[in-house]
Amino acid sequence: NHLYHIKLVIADRLDSLFDSTVFIEAGGFAAGPPQCNDQIQLISFIDFNNNGLKDNNEVNFNFGTFIVEKNNNGIQDFVTTPSGTHFVYDNSSLNTYDFSYAINNEFLPFYSLQNTSFNDLNISLGSGTQVLYFPVNLTQSYNDLSVAIIPLSDPRPGFEFANKIIYKNLGITQTSGNLNFLKDIKTSIVSCSESGVLINPTGFIFNFTNLQPYETRTFNVIMSVPISPAVNLNEILTSNANINGTGTDFDLTNNATSNAQIVVASYDPNDKIEQHGGKILITNFSSNDYLTYTIRFQNTGTASAINVILEDLLTNQFDENSIRMISSSHDYILERIGNKLTWKFNFINLVSILQDFNLSQGFVTFKAKLKPGFNVGTIVPNMAKIYFDYNPAIETNTFNSEFVSVLANMSFNESNFIIYPNPASKFVQVNLQNAIENIQHISVNDVLGKLVKQFNNLSTKQATIDVSELEKGIYLLEITTENNLKKIKKLIIE
Repeated sequence: NHLYHIKLVIADRLDSLFDSTVFIEAGGFAAGPPQCNDQIQLISFIDFNNNGLKDNNEVNFNFGTFIVEKNNNGIQDFVTTPSGTHFVYDNSSLNTYDFSYAINNEFLPFYSLQNTSFNDLNISLGSGTQVLYFPVNLTQSYNDLSVAIIPLSDPRPGFEFANKIIYKNLGITQTSGNLNFLKDIKTSIVSCSESGVLINPTGFIFNFTNLQPYETRTFNVIMSVPISPAVNLNEILTSNANINGTGTDFDLTNNATSNAQIVVASYDPNDKIEQHGGKILITNFSSNDYLTYTIRFQNTGTASAINVILEDLLTNQFDENSIRMISSSHDYILERIGNKLTWKFNFINLVSILQDFNLSQGFVTFKAKLKPGFNVGTIVPNMAKIYFDYNPAIETNTFNSEFVSVLANMSFNESNFIIYPNPASKFVQVNLQNAIENIQHISVNDVLGKLVKQFNNLSTKQATIDVSELEKGIYLLEITTENNLKKIKKLIIE
């Protein structure tokens, strides 16, 4: 039941540049050896009518983890897939398996799991496909939008780089809304793959419609970096994004994201980065916050890679139970045993860089929380190993994240504030970029100094305020940070 490829490989033993492959045929076996036909399939799904059966209108559920234990050895394998289904193969009927399922903690207020587990099952010769269902019940309605920025490439002076914008409807109702992107002030937007994007001097606004429950949409943003000395090596370039929709969002922490990228001199096809950019302000990070990593890989060989495996051994600084996938370039199976993460891209058929540069690349992005105990000076290292077929591992760089009390290259001044749109009629976005402060309060005053509206306890670098009730005219926005620093900006309501 897997796709096969037959290729003739022509190799020059003295010079690999002349190696090539000739594609002959591809196809699939409807039947095959017993180990291909005999399997256990795990399916988690939302049981809308609570009958314990997966009906045609019921969708798979992927906000959780399959738990697999083999031969009652006490070692639990936590398996995550983007599809809500997982296959287990074994050519020995002597091996037994226990299966269960766990819903991610953040979704427990809205879903409940029927008491379903399976113990001491085996895969015997001729047993075919044994399907095990894990029904999940929806207990209450909710809304939840999320947005993420995936760094597809690194910024280099004089070159372009790409970010992928991923926005999701994690809730259960169709929704529409807007997505705001704020670029670094030193970069310029070259293009967006989404035709509806409205580019402005500070970034862009994108209005989306009819985002279905559990739907994910993506598009790419290409930005250019000026040459030195306008931008220097090791400088941090930061992009921000936030998303707003109809209804009350139960989790506002995933409605905004920030991605800090280090300006580099050269391209590394297999690397690892973290979205804070290496330095984390201790006052802006708590045990409820995440470190978000992206592992990027590229097939630089001369032929396609049939399988790719990524391995990441987390240090004991991480809470391994908090690991959540954000996105990936290809379908994957994520297995976690203890603090070891393994992504399997089976039959990915990743083409060679010689065939297609873009199609030879892949990535995974995930996030994880730290255990309590980090302080100023704490360094969190992380690296990964990448396997292309049966070749030796390629080790990525070790990315070190250090907690600091002050971000030395940042200051607070009026240019750090960006207000858009201005003039405005309904909503105004206030952004504070490249500063160690957070916006705490925003006051709207008329030209005589009279307070007409106030927004308190914001604690964010991005705030969207509703000005639809204001009459046309000129107003003054007084923006106050957490450390009581204040700036005033003029706002026009039309």
